[in-house]
Amino acid sequence: MSKMYQTHKYWARKPWHVVSEYIKFFTEPGDTVIDVFAGSGVTGIEAIINDRRAHLIDLNPIASFVTNMTAVSPVDLEALRNTFEQIQSKIKKRILELYEGNQCGDCKEVLYARHYLRGPKFKNLCIREDCYRCGSTFDSRPLTSKELKHLATIEKRRNPYWYPKFKFPEKFEKDRVTYKGIKYIHQLFTKRNLLALSLIFHEINEINNTALKNLLRLAFSNTLIHVSKLKAENVRPLAVNNYWVPDDWIEENVWFRFEERFNRLLEAKRISNQRITQRQADNLNVYTQSSTDLSNIKSSSVNYCFTDPPYGDSIQYSELSMVWNAWLKKVFDNKNEVIINRTQNKDDQDYRELLTKVFAETYRVLKPGSYMTVCFHNKDSKAWSAILQACRGAGFLYINIVPQEPISKSFTQLWAENSPKTDLLMNFVKPETKSREPELIYTKLGGVSQLVKEAVSVLKTENKEVQLGHVYDHVLSRVVGYMFYAKNADLNYDAYSLPKIKNALQDYATK
Repeated sequence: MSKMYQTHKYWARKPWHVVSEYIKFFTEPGDTVIDVFAGSGVTGIEAIINDRRAHLIDLNPIASFVTNMTAVSPVDLEALRNTFEQIQSKIKKRILELYEGNQCGDCKEVLYARHYLRGPKFKNLCIREDCYRCGSTFDSRPLTSKELKHLATIEKRRNPYWYPKFKFPEKFEKDRVTYKGIKYIHQLFTKRNLLALSLIFHEINEINNTALKNLLRLAFSNTLIHVSKLKAENVRPLAVNNYWVPDDWIEENVWFRFEERFNRLLEAKRISNQRITQRQADNLNVYTQSSTDLSNIKSSSVNYCFTDPPYGDSIQYSELSMVWNAWLKKVFDNKNEVIINRTQNKDDQDYRELLTKVFAETYRVLKPGSYMTVCFHNKDSKAWSAILQACRGAGFLYINIVPQEPISKSFTQLWAENSPKTDLLMNFVKPETKSREPELIYTKLGGVSQLVKEAVSVLKTENKEVQLGHVYDHVLSRVVGYMFYAKNADLNYDAYSLPKIKNALQDYATK
């Protein structure tokens, strides 16, 4: 992934170069591209870089914010750095004092902890300290009585600055924090880290230049989960797609992490200055709204859609974005969020109905003869059924499906044996006329054993490892084509579910 897109965590980013090639293949310079589930904006940004216009729609405020900050160009890098350094000169020392440790054994300078291990296993073990004068580092020691006393003093301090006192919902879909007594957003942070964060946020909000202020707010937002109790050894915050607070976790030094996130932002904007001109940036329209209603976009005005819809109940966007949106004072109205979520009273049928509305609107705004690429992966047959019914119901014709390795695998893709290992890109077309018949007719589909045998043969021919995930991708691509086009086909994938493919593969291996 280009460093330009690494300014903030977001889910399911697609490889920018792959998206770029799809845009160039299906459109011409001057055409208009749309993404109805825009996320962090890769589709639209690659569209404008390739001299297209773009509409990006996402219901999540943090998604729109990340997109706008990624696309803004040109940025005065010297002014951005100077603004950061002004904040640094005012508050860095005050923040580092919160993490003050021993003296350096080499030069006697005061050391500042980079991070601590907290929890019953470690009992506040300081695992790394850095010396700014001589560059020495010191690892793994218990806190001294002086440091413990200093920490106790910090716990009693009054925080004079604003921070969000946002309460988590009484219930949410993937709740792994409230049973630990965490009821509010700010309880995800230690008192020390909350003091540091609120001070940084206060200073950022004092900046007069709105553009520079927003860029630093982005770096700040990208700091938050890394200095929370969600971080542990070998565990990335939100990697398991829920608010999991491990029993033993890492308390990071807020200033060091914010400084690192700022440097990452600075590098990203250096790249975007090279890739995006002001004229191109002006061709991007970002809308924070539901794609169930695109009345602000004219019918038959768009040349291509590349989109990546939510995968059923896999990623709960409104829930997982609460920390960022709360700090940035943004409200996520999830009434029309396309999701399966029991606490929102949205089941499989609601998910399918919302998808149908989105793709009906997408069909309306696309020009006749234009194409749509939908990226999707899920082992739940009901989610696939919902996607295909929505696309077919809108009037699209199915063309093909192409496996694509994701830019980075999710926790589930990496560790769950039965998880699909690739993203699947489905290509559809809006026909020139409603009477047009599909060019591809799938009249016969073999049983699961036959398709597994076929998949193994293809993988061996391509010198690829015969893994369950890859076999599943191949079988699914055949099933999708058949189910979309077969006359009166029942969109029931149970006969080709992942467990049945697994059993068929095991049977094949024993023969």
